[in-house]
Amino acid sequence: MLDEKMAEFSKLVQACRSYRRFDEAAGMPHEVLIDLVDIARQTASGANRMPLRFRVVCAEQERAAVFVHLKWAGALKDWDGPVPGERPAGYIVICDAGGGATTAVDEGIAAQTIVLAAASAGYGACCEQGGGCPRAWSCTGRRPVDGDRAWKAR
Repeated sequence: MLDEKMAEFSKLVQACRSYRRFDEAAGMPHEVLIDLVDIARQTASGANRMPLRFRVVCAEQERAAVFVHLKWAGALKDWDGPVPGERPAGYIVICDAGGGATTAVDEGIAAQTIVLAAASAGYGACCEQGGGCPRAWSCTGRRPVDGDRAWKAR
């Protein structure tokens, strides 16, 4: 039997799904993305190396530059991702700053933390992977339409 706090967290995890379409026009406040990075940078790291760096992307041209590198829904071979108007209104790029045996695990911990924090604040999110570095991407946006600072944040 889960205690009350664990049950609440369990509901968050169950409700947290990967969104692939967003209401791009609703925008994504830069401050919220910075808050999400601030939460993620406090997570555990293998050997306490803290090898990750984060880049918040909100500007339209920068978002377009990130979008072309993403691999959306790998199981859907005929789908190139959301169309304009349904794309994420912001990204958090997660990049390895130093290499190491635990980097992929560290990226996963940070990305999942961002997705959970976004969900707790009412935002939809999706972890996608781009080619090369940066390897992990976290996409966030307000009100999904399918129903229902610097590299190191201060």
